[in-house]
Amino acid sequence: MNRLSIYLKATFVILSFVVVLGCAQYVINPELIKRSEPISFKDLKRNPMGFKGKTVILSGIILECRVLLDGTMCEILQVPTKPGSRPENVDRSEGRFMAHTHRFLDPAIYSRGRKVTVGGVVTGDHREKLGEVEYRYPLIEAEDIYLWPPEKEAPVYVCPSWCCDSWWCYRWCGPWWWGWP
Repeated sequence: MNRLSIYLKATFVILSFVVVLGCAQYVINPELIKRSEPISFKDLKRNPMGFKGKTVILSGIILECRVLLDGTMCEILQVPTKPGSRPENVDRSEGRFMAHTHRFLDPAIYSRGRKVTVGGVVTGDHREKLGEVEYRYPLIEAEDIYLWPPEKEAPVYVCPSWCCDSWWCYRWCGPWWWGWP
């Protein structure tokens, strides 16, 4: 094997590695991901004090964000997700958690229904009234909060009432009829 082919192979491997790393998307700081531990939310909710000081990454739907003197406190409905992915199944949740940050998060932007991924340290629990009962929230001191961009809804095309065949209707009265969105 000559030197040129070795150099070409090494260059190809290095460039491939750079391209793969360049395409990786991190929604949370990679250092925080390395420190995080795979803790189930069910266990965290059952015993938040048992995980005090542990780094976790949780996703969910914002229920409320309140501006405090020392930052912002967000109440979040936990939604199970795969690492790095958008919270999707809003009908499946194991409970709620509180995320506190020393940053100012504008409640108009971090509003009810927005999806977030939170990375931070478990600091214990936070008790607060939820309806008429006292609810125990796991409390996370958020080091990084990723606010997912709103999803665009797909346009819905309604065929005219005189159209009886869906294929014919879409072909002749489809999106081009009204113009593309």
